[in-house]
Order: sequence, then structure tokens, then C-alpha cells
Amino acid sequence: MNDVESTKSPLRKLARTGVIAAALLLASLLAAEAVLRVRANRSPRYYTNAPGVVATYHPDPERMPGVSGPSTVAFDARGLRGHDPGPDATYGILAVGGSTTACDYLDQPEAWPALLEARLGPPAWVGNAGRSGLTSREHVLQLRHLLPQLPEVRLVVCLVGVNDLALRLQRGADYDPRFMDRPGERARSLDRAFFERPRTYSFAHLRSTAVFGLLDRLRRRRWAAEGASEEALGRVYEERRRMRRAAALVLTELPELDSALGEYARNLRAMIAIAREHDVRIVFVTQPALWRVDLPEELRALLWFGWKDREPASGATEYYSVQALAAGMAAYNRTLLATCAAENVECIDLASVLPRDERVFYDDCHFNEHGARLAADVIGEQLSQSSPFGRDR
Repeated sequence: MNDVESTKSPLRKLARTGVIAAALLLASLLAAEAVLRVRANRSPRYYTNAPGVVATYHPDPERMPGVSGPSTVAFDARGLRGHDPGPDATYGILAVGGSTTACDYLDQPEAWPALLEARLGPPAWVGNAGRSGLTSREHVLQLRHLLPQLPEVRLVVCLVGVNDLALRLQRGADYDPRFMDRPGERARSLDRAFFERPRTYSFAHLRSTAVFGLLDRLRRRRWAAEGASEEALGRVYEERRRMRRAAALVLTELPELDSALGEYARNLRAMIAIAREHDVRIVFVTQPALWRVDLPEELRALLWFGWKDREPASGATEYYSVQALAAGMAAYNRTLLATCAAENVECIDLASVLPRDERVFYDDCHFNEHGARLAADVIGEQLSQSSPFGRDR
């Protein structure tokens, strides 16, 4: 064998080894893809939050008055904040809403849905499906997909409204009351409504494969479990409050609300129809907020909502006044009350009974620990008037 042949031989062996390794890797990926697709098709489920994840937050009581940390947030195997129902929990309650339902920075037993469960006692079990930033658009989708997979749920409690108002103000002239009718928007709304949901997989590109989907879910679950440090939370709140205080323009007049309120009412009726379809009782709760005309300066310093057009992270410079925000929230609450009355559905007017001060809120609309207790007491008192939670049980 000459020198050239002796050199080529190891190279050929190395090339053959590389080809074999690549073929094995490809075969393994294809096998994994097939298995993951079969599993996904067998049990397509929707999760509002990361199933099985536990996160710890460290809120700063100086920046969030009435909140003490650390705060643990734990989701059960179905992606609901809370615990798996035990044998005595025969009456399931699903709490639906945005961040005022999620109570992200309150410790697990201090969130109002958990306090509601404790107040009602057996046979109640409360699963918290709250997810920050959601509007009634996403709540319709949540009920449509969660109720079929949660047969133990007999009652849905919905605290809604503030994010619908915020969306209307943020979108300005671009607000579209028929947004959900646009092609493709339903899929994007599903992505907002759920942390994880069933997918249609293909080989069109890497991101559409089941293997990539699994890796992405693991990445996002790890991210969800990391929580937030006291320093990070503090910086976010300080910056957003600073931007509101430094607003170049304070808007005292609300935009036209009729079309947005019409969409809100349609979404509420859709939620009611879905609940009735599943023979589930539905109760709505009006949205309380700190906003009031005579709000003193020390409480105005807690505010950061109300920007127009641009997100704070993008440099929002126009904000609606406290008076405008109060008027807008009142309009959405009136629409909720009127729709419930027309549909003969229960509505708890929480906004009319909670104080609008630092005893209840740490910012525009989020409950502190005492506020969550008051909310749970009011909601629990109303629910206790009827079976299976009546006083005669």
C-alpha cells in the first residue's frame, strides 16, 4: 500500500463513521418526532400556565405596599394555580381573569382564589386560570377549551374588564372591535390565552416540528420557574411609574368607547353561552381599581397604567388622566352589569364596595394581601348565599 492509499483509508473510515452517526441521529430525531406527534394527538390539552412549575418572587414592600415576600406561585399538573382537587373537593370552581386574578406577586395561600376556596371550605376546590394581560377575547377561548377538559368544574368566576379598557386605550385609532374575525388572529390569541396548547406539526421548517416544540416548552417552563428578584421587580415598577409621571401629554378625554364596549358585551355573552353549553354556572365580578377623581398625590405615585399607543418599554409619552381612567373603568363595569342583567346571570359588584386606597391596591388595580382577603370575603359571601355553599348546609 502506497502513502496516498494509507492516507485515504483513515479518511474514508472517518467519513463512513460520520455518515453512520448522522444517519443514526436523523433516525433518532425522526423516531422522536413520530412518538411526540402520537402523544400530542392522543392527549391534546390546553394549559393556561406552566404545568407543574413552582416559581418564587421577591416583591419589595416599599414598591408594592401591602405585599410581603417571598411569594411562591405553584401550578398543578393542569396548569392551574392551586393544588390538585382531593376526594372531598366535589364542586370545582374555575377563577378566570387577568393579572388581578392571577395575583402573581402574592404568596400561594394569599391569592384571592385560594382564599375563596378556604372560605367556602369543602366541597369547594378553586383552580386559578388567571393569566396576566388577558382580555375578554382570550377568556372566550379559555372557556371554550378548558371546560371540556375540566369536567369537575361546576362554577366559573370571572373578574374581568381592566385589560379590555387598557387595550382600547393602547390601540387608539387602530382599535378593531372585529379583531378576532381577522384571518390568523385566532391562532395568535390562543397563544396569548395559553402557556401551552395543541399544535399542528409539520416538516415545513424546524420550528414546526414536534421536537422543536418539546425543546421550546422545556425552555419556557424553565424560564417560568425562575421567578423574579426583588431588584428586577423594583426596577420595572420604578421605571413604569417614572414614565407615567414624566408623560409629555396627559389626556383628559377618553376615545370613543361604544364600539369597544359593544365588543366587550359580545365577548361576555359568548362566555355565558359556552358556560351554559357545558351546564356550568357562571358568575362575573366587576373590576375594582385605585382610580378616583380625588386620589391624593401619594397614591398617584403608585400608578403606571393608562398609556396610549406605545408600550412603556417602547417609550410611551402619552397617558390618560386618573379621571379618564376612572370614567373608562366605570363604563366597562356598567356594561358588565347591564349584560349580566340582560342575560339573567349573576354579577358581584366588587368595584362598588372595595375602598380605593393603599389598603387594597399596591398599584392601579392589583390587590395587595389585605385587598385579596377583602375580595375573597365579598365574593365568598355572595356565593355562600346559594347551594352548595348555603348557610343551611
